[in-house]
Amino acid sequence: MSERRPRTENGFGDEAAESDVDDGDGQDRETDVSDSDSDEPVFEAYVVVAFTGGRPLADGPRVLLAEADELVIGRGEKRSASVRGREITLTIDDNELLPRHVVLRRGKGVWDPWEVEDLGSTNGTFINSVRVTRTTIVDGDVLEAGSTFIVFRELDMSESKSDD
Repeated sequence: MSERRPRTENGFGDEAAESDVDDGDGQDRETDVSDSDSDEPVFEAYVVVAFTGGRPLADGPRVLLAEADELVIGRGEKRSASVRGREITLTIDDNELLPRHVVLRRGKGVWDPWEVEDLGSTNGTFINSVRVTRTTIVDGDVLEAGSTFIVFRELDMSESKSDD
């Protein structure tokens, strides 16, 4: 297993002091994303299909992973996502993928990272250009399977606490 980047609060290598939203008018506004007084972090994980070689101009779907423990990625006739219990199956029309090519699994604890596992493909699964069989995945990592590139995002949506 290769060494992974440390998880940061905003995914850009520095700590976020507050949660701001720019709605396009040049004015940032603070957004309350907490729903309790708990010190537990609130993560929102999702993947975005950034690029598929055979269809470079196709829109990339965003798949939220909030209610999922597993995301199975594989070949299908068209891009689609189906949910069965706590498993999401994402199919992509990429002939270089196996029907079940790779799986992302949620860590067991709140601080445990998501894990990626190649399901026995011959052309492999890559994280940030490094071939992997099984490894952890963190915010901003790029997963390559077949000719498809998928960006993993996991943002800490909890309100920043201060010791005033």
